[in-house]
Amino acid sequence: NAVRAVINYRLLSESIRNEYEQAFLIQKSLLPTSSPEIPGYQISGYSQQAELVGGDIFDYYKFNGEEFGFCIGDASDHGIPAALMARDVIIGLRMGLENQMKMAHTLKKLNRVIYQSAYSTRFISLFYAEMETNGALFYINAGHPSPILVYDNKITELESTGIVFGALQEIELRRSY
Repeated sequence: NAVRAVINYRLLSESIRNEYEQAFLIQKSLLPTSSPEIPGYQISGYSQQAELVGGDIFDYYKFNGEEFGFCIGDASDHGIPAALMARDVIIGLRMGLENQMKMAHTLKKLNRVIYQSAYSTRFISLFYAEMETNGALFYINAGHPSPILVYDNKITELESTGIVFGALQEIELRRSY
């Protein structure tokens, strides 16, 4: 019985490890493989998970020659539930923004989807911005730690403009610039 228990434990451990490795590969496939080339800007991003699978995200969105978008976010907790929520957010943004929907409308709709599909203790903070080639930056910060904008020797914190996604069915988000 002891040998059987050890073998069963080893098989279960390997199975769980394989599941986490597959989740890691899926999550990694959602991250951008290269940065967009925008004249006048140097853009780069990198994600280092705290664990094998987590809820950190970033993405880029190239709309046309006049503007581009980007996001950073962090799902609550770690592990597979956080990774699934991060996946839902990335896919939701890609679908909504690809259709040229307005920023606030897309994010409010995404919040409703997350609220309906998440546990009550799960949420995600998200910073989404659109930048025009003339340097105008419009953003929504849904409860994410304030990114820092450095421009003309000035440092500006891009403060929160709303609460995290998934906490309430309807949220108020305001666009800032």
